[in-house]
Amino acid sequence: MIQDDKIRISTVRRGKRHGTRPHFHRDNELYYLEEGKSKMFVDTKLYSLSEGSLVFIKSGRIHKTLSGDNNTHVRTVLMFPDSAITELKRSGDGELSFDSFDSIIIHVPEIMQGRVKQMFKEIETELSAPDCMSEIMIRGVLSTLLIQMLRRYSRQSYEYRSDQDTLDEVIRNAIDYIRMNFSADITLGKTADYVHMSSTYFSKKFKKETGIGFKEYLCKFRLHKAEDMLKSPDFVSITDVAAKCGFSDSNYFATTFKGEYGVSPNKYRHLIE
Repeated sequence: MIQDDKIRISTVRRGKRHGTRPHFHRDNELYYLEEGKSKMFVDTKLYSLSEGSLVFIKSGRIHKTLSGDNNTHVRTVLMFPDSAITELKRSGDGELSFDSFDSIIIHVPEIMQGRVKQMFKEIETELSAPDCMSEIMIRGVLSTLLIQMLRRYSRQSYEYRSDQDTLDEVIRNAIDYIRMNFSADITLGKTADYVHMSSTYFSKKFKKETGIGFKEYLCKFRLHKAEDMLKSPDFVSITDVAAKCGFSDSNYFATTFKGEYGVSPNKYRHLIE
């Protein structure tokens, strides 16, 4: 759905067997698991989360929180546009740049978890009772939190980062195949052949590993690419956008796009101009 240009925060307590539907949005997301365990699927990665896990998800990336264990878990989710971290994005470079990553995960040490929780609380307080200084305060706290996250991530070894990614290699290869060929006539059968599996077994394995059905993932990925094209300063007709993103029927594309974003592709283009 279309999002506005505001920072939003929410703390949610969930019971057992809870998960979110696969989705993506225009804002960046910062997810902090305060209590319990869970899993999160982001594009081609599946993260195992525990108390103290902090996850950054870049805007437009397909993600889904999977059901955790039987214990209640508490999570805080902060949504913010690129405009909230303009200075940070301009200053970052290499390992210290958010533009280099689709997603980042770190584990906050126990001794620091109280401080991280307090920083989220400070942002929440400023949002709930804003004054003329609130925007400056929020951006300052957010930037401090993200800088500390990037610094800690940059000190992690490659092996440690890889251990955080628990997605099955076969499914990762299948998702890479989708990302490289989304504009073509991709089918479940063709993708299953690519990873040398039967269609039935691959379909079940894909859903089990990611929590998302193959067709649903493919459709959402294509919609994300269509959104990028609609935001581009180079004008491309809606029919061409549909074709370039793998939709053979432009009417079906328009209907599907509106179902996801709440507006037609044409109206979406005008809204972001």
